[in-house]
Amino acid sequence: MALAPGRRLLALLFSISFLAVAWAGLVQPSTPEIAAEFGAGGTARGAIIGVTSFFAFIFSPVMGFLADRYGRRQTLVAGLGFFALSGLVTATAPTLFVFLLGRAILGIGNAGLIALAITSISDLFDPKDASRFVGYNGTAIAIGLIVHPLLGGWIAETWDWRFAVALQLVAIPLAGLIWLWLPKVELPEPQAFSVQLRDALRVVKHRVVLRSAFLFFGTFFLIFGLVVTLIPQYLVEEFGASETQRSYFFVVAAVGIGIASLFLGKLHKRYDPKRVFTVGVLVFMAFALTVGLADSLILVLVAALIHGIAEGFTIQGLQVEVAVEVPAAVKAIAVTVVISAGRLGQFLGSFLFGYLDTLVSQRLLFFVGVGLYTLLLIPNLLMRPKQNQ
Repeated sequence: MALAPGRRLLALLFSISFLAVAWAGLVQPSTPEIAAEFGAGGTARGAIIGVTSFFAFIFSPVMGFLADRYGRRQTLVAGLGFFALSGLVTATAPTLFVFLLGRAILGIGNAGLIALAITSISDLFDPKDASRFVGYNGTAIAIGLIVHPLLGGWIAETWDWRFAVALQLVAIPLAGLIWLWLPKVELPEPQAFSVQLRDALRVVKHRVVLRSAFLFFGTFFLIFGLVVTLIPQYLVEEFGASETQRSYFFVVAAVGIGIASLFLGKLHKRYDPKRVFTVGVLVFMAFALTVGLADSLILVLVAALIHGIAEGFTIQGLQVEVAVEVPAAVKAIAVTVVISAGRLGQFLGSFLFGYLDTLVSQRLLFFVGVGLYTLLLIPNLLMRPKQNQ
């Protein structure tokens, strides 16, 4: 039976977010092997993630700007084209330079995918339903975070990591479906470029956007520094974990995100976003402390579940807040600005912790992370969300 138009549209938008998180998930379990194949070490492991984040940081606002000016559908299709091209380049890369070039192309392609999926949900559905559907989109992301590391780790261990990154080519048929099925959103008549740029700069000062951007940056800085960069090598050195076993960490964390996303709507109705984010930070601190003290792989997996719940309360909550509170005419640029701040955090966190990994023990870095998480409470407490003004 064919899906009803509304359900088919939601499935399509959720598929975009599901695929978007493959940029990290397909390589997370294999970063030690990828770096070793090219004769590189800890800094390269950080670069595998960081270079993609850097280019996504640069191009996320560009994608939002183009989507507000020329349309969501065209921008999404272009992004998926770059996403697929990256899979081809990285799967055939003969050198680390070419591999990182492919990861840079991936950053361009991935820059606006989740943001524009969220924006499209907000555009095409009643506001009373949009908040709930954005939460469901978080569940789609969580499912992707479960599937991609499992699939990437299994393919890399069974065949080779190159086959895992080649899966990015599925973006091509998805782009075709978007072109055929995604309705055209009637946007205001394009303004002069200078006027649109001025409006885009103004939206950055919006209280919700500014608060969310600060918190996105700090949260992703620690997620990609402590988790994405350090955890794979930590599991190898401390517990001799295989690529498949390493993927279990990211799978369990994604389950935690899914659990948190299911309850996020109810929590936001009952408590203000600031309080929910504070709880998420406290849970992050519990995660870092647990990993730093862990003496078994099972305990690390318990920490992974804790981390996923914290990520759901923080990252997913901020996305819902921006999608609901920002005016429609500048919503795409607002969401992409916030996500771009997170990309910058990904880039800096990956490179910094990849470098620190060559200087001090990983367990020590997790204890340092406990203290760093407390810094997230400062902008959260000082920058009150719109609801509380």
